[in-house]
Amino acid sequence: MWRDSALAGLLYIAGGSGGVWKSVDGMGSSGGYFKVRQPGVQGAPSGASYAQIGAGGSLVRAPLGTPVTVAGAVGVGKTYHVGTLITGTYPAVPAGWQQPGFNDSGWGSTVSEPALDSQGYIAGAPWISYTGGTPPISDRWLLRHAFTLGAGWIASATLQLAVDDNVDGIWLNGIFVARSPASLPSSFSTVLSFAIPAALFVAGTNVLAFDVNGGRSYGDGHGSTTGIRYKLVVG
Repeated sequence: MWRDSALAGLLYIAGGSGGVWKSVDGMGSSGGYFKVRQPGVQGAPSGASYAQIGAGGSLVRAPLGTPVTVAGAVGVGKTYHVGTLITGTYPAVPAGWQQPGFNDSGWGSTVSEPALDSQGYIAGAPWISYTGGTPPISDRWLLRHAFTLGAGWIASATLQLAVDDNVDGIWLNGIFVARSPASLPSSFSTVLSFAIPAALFVAGTNVLAFDVNGGRSYGDGHGSTTGIRYKLVVG
């Protein structure tokens, strides 16, 4: 038996030199354990097709297949306005807002941010915001984007993004993965790229979360656009 969530995508293990191949069945009631079972033994489906995959005795995982693209878009994702300030501190954010199980049913939806359309080009990923207008200086808002992945082994995952002005945190399934640099000249025209650890993804629903901050721009009382564009490719 193995205690490793990464084994969830395993298909088969060789049963010996005699060519007997066995399935790997998930033991959901055992807290993530997996156990080798022969077809028709201890509840393993006897009518399944057990192909021979991999070298004798090796563990083999099914690939995810065609890469999955997850891009920000108008009406995709949920947004929450934290607040606006020139000095002091922002109001507290909702507890656990980055977690997959957080209830965001009362949050708003993403809208277009056309003022930034020509900046930080990322194919298939438009600029979005929580307002779509020109918010005040130092506006801070949160974004949650839920998406679904099938079962399978992930070779790599890359997130591209441009933001005005900063993203103070990026989380996948509640785990912090990155933030924009503290000093980023012309942030809205700069495309950043982050490698996301494959082990953080799950088969089923995943949640990508961003903490977006408009920055204390200008200091002259005028508004400053705040938005983000991003694309995640998993494959």
